[in-house]
Amino acid sequence: MIYFLPYFHTTKHPSQVGKVDPIKCLKQFYKKSFCYITPLGRDAITLLLKNLDLRPDDEVFISTTFNYPNVSSCVTSSIFNFCKPSRVITPATRAIFVIHEFGVPHADLLHYRKIADEMSIPLIEDLAHTLDSSSTNFRVGEKADFIICSFPKIFPVPFGGALIGQKVAYDPSELDKSKIDDISDSLGLHLPMLEQYSSMRRIVFQKLTKEFSKIGLSPIFEISNTITPWFFPVSMQNWQKCIAEAPNYGIECSVWHGTSIVVFPCHQFLNNEHIAKIADFASLFV
Repeated sequence: MIYFLPYFHTTKHPSQVGKVDPIKCLKQFYKKSFCYITPLGRDAITLLLKNLDLRPDDEVFISTTFNYPNVSSCVTSSIFNFCKPSRVITPATRAIFVIHEFGVPHADLLHYRKIADEMSIPLIEDLAHTLDSSSTNFRVGEKADFIICSFPKIFPVPFGGALIGQKVAYDPSELDKSKIDDISDSLGLHLPMLEQYSSMRRIVFQKLTKEFSKIGLSPIFEISNTITPWFFPVSMQNWQKCIAEAPNYGIECSVWHGTSIVVFPCHQFLNNEHIAKIADFASLFV
């Protein structure tokens, strides 16, 4: 048994009874006019940037919930294909890209919404880490001009992304169309399960928190009943050894870009035995 980070290897599938039209469902959920399914989440970023008519000297400002020094290469490499990623707003900023890191809503989202309006540039919300987390002031996605989704981080599917928001030009290849059909078919089954999956993830996070507290470790944030976590992130001094040994114990984990934070699995299909084994493994490096 391997405890994967995104567990699309599961054989568990919802019933066909609750199947929905994913495009219609996503448009209604986020109250947006258009939704485009893409083979990958990064394809959704590329699709959007291609439609923003960016020039090489333009900049896309990136902000993350916890403001760690590095950003996923899926985001930065996609932006580099069109212009420059930046961690500061300048006169060259042509879009604001907000990442709700680890599933925690960005505290300054409304501030960036105001700046985007003042500069007449789009606000993009990256929902790769969560589809439905909310704070007291907003639910992720509702303030955006454009939304980026990456479904394998949420559902047990091997690929698939989406661009949701305003109308853009989109002409996928025949190969991509085939992939999009497969993605849509899977999403139709899993989207009705989102609320249940999110509740299960919160329970897993809370159980992991309890088990890790026994070995003197705690996650870098606490969750509420409105935050759907992606991973279970813990700062560890011996993170290098932990990452190196994890495959030998059948546990998939990784270090978060440029930090000492180890991200452990926290998906909805982990049971009590899995949770205990993950905590037991972590205890070897305390």
